[in-house]
Formats: sequence, structure tokens, C-alpha cells
Amino acid sequence: MRNLQVSQRITNRETHVTDRYLNEISRIPLLSQEDEIELARKIRKGDKVAADNMIRGNLRFVVSIAKKYQNLGMPLSDLINEGNIGLIRAAYKFDDTRGFKFISVAVWWIRQAILAALADQKRVIRLPVNKQSLLFKTRQASDQLEMRLERQPSQNELAEFMEVDESWLFEGLYDTGQTFSYDAPLANSDGDFTLLDKLGDKERGVSERLSDESDRYLINRLLAKLTTREHTIIELNFGLSGKEPLAPKDIGECLGISTERVRQLRKSALSRMAGMTSDKEGLFY
Repeated sequence: MRNLQVSQRITNRETHVTDRYLNEISRIPLLSQEDEIELARKIRKGDKVAADNMIRGNLRFVVSIAKKYQNLGMPLSDLINEGNIGLIRAAYKFDDTRGFKFISVAVWWIRQAILAALADQKRVIRLPVNKQSLLFKTRQASDQLEMRLERQPSQNELAEFMEVDESWLFEGLYDTGQTFSYDAPLANSDGDFTLLDKLGDKERGVSERLSDESDRYLINRLLAKLTTREHTIIELNFGLSGKEPLAPKDIGECLGISTERVRQLRKSALSRMAGMTSDKEGLFY
């Protein structure tokens, strides 16, 4: 006789509640188009019972739509709740005189409510619903194309697969990137170097700014004491005029002199500038 083994099992309350909800709504009869038209007319007159019947008769459609957005950061129960909010809005906005079935109109409202909830849930910075929808469609298409190609598709391949313009796809996804904490340690930094350490400090101290201004003022005064050719060589070699620094060979071509002569004049000018001041010698070497 086999021994009876008793193992501990914890019931997933969320799954249990969701299963019970699905069983309950599966017993609600679907509405015919004639029923929807009659209910819509009563809803326009303010009949809340008719609105409840319209909503109850379409609850299972919300579940079928919500299941498509699973594994995106929200449990199925929350997706269904958000979709039901969209269904309620659709019930009060449905116009039967346009000739459409109610669910054809309600699908849009249900999807918008779910996508808006996902946008609020997953990101620090909220994305517009249209960008959230684009991101979802792109992720689905990328997964399908990756299975077909057995590799990560390029942006060009993805745009062709989705039958959209590549530039439009790039612009749509440009602002949908992840956010990062300034204090998060960078990779391979052993936790000692953060993103903030790499960013320029826009709030530099007054003393540092004054020191920079003092250095620029001193350099301009020293340059004014050089000959015109020496001034030009130092300015071009160090990029003091705001342009890219030039090598001695390039400076020689600009001035019509040899590279060696440029080096001699540069050395002579730096020596003279360093000699004019003792505490700022590091500026020139």
C-alpha cells in the first residue's frame, strides 16, 4: 500500500477570484443586435437598468480583449477591471442609429482604457495612449518577426513587416525609452560610479566660475603682448577662437610657413607667456 503524502499548497487567491468571475459571467446570455438597439434607446433616456444590462451582456468580450495584454506588467484581474471601465463609457456613448453593433464600438473604448492603465502602471513618465498602442503593436510584431528570422530584427525589417514608414516608426518609438536613476551605479563600476558622476555640473560653484573667467582674462592679456603671428599660432593650435584645434602642419599651410617654423614660434610664444606669470604656468604646458 502506498503511503499517503500530504504536501502544502497555497491557493493563488487572485487566480481563484478571477476563475470564479469568469465562471459567473459565462452564464450571462449574450445580447442580440435587436436587444442592443432597444437597450441603447433606453440608455439615452436615462434608464440605468438598461445600462447595467448592456454592460453585463458584454463582460465576456472585455475578458477576451484583456487577455491580449497579459504579461505587460499588470495582472489579468486589473486588466479586466480597466477594460470594464471602458465598457461602461461605451455603453453611455453608443449610438445605435449609425448601424454598428455595440461591441464593434465598445472594443475601442475597452482597449483605450487598458492601454491608459498600462501607461500609468509601467512608466515613471506617462506616455500618450497612441504611443503606448504603437509600442504594444511594435513589440508584438518584433516577437513574430524574431521567431521567423531566428534573430533580432532590424528597424528597417520591422517597419517593412508592419507596413509602415521607417522614419515614422523611429519617431514614434524615440520617446518611449526607459528611465534611469541618477544614483544607479553604472556597469563595471563596482557601485562607486553613478550616472550623475558622468553628467556636467550646471550648478558649479561661484568660485569655480570666477576662476575660469580670471584665466580667460589673463590669457587674453598675455596674447595681446605677442606678435601677430605668435598670437595666431597659439589661437589656432589651442582652438581659443572656438574652432577645432589645428596641428602645426595645418597651421603652417594656413600661414604659408613650414611646420618646423610653427613649432619654433609656438614654443617661443608659450615660453614668453609662462614667463609673464608664475602662478599660472600650468595653463601653457
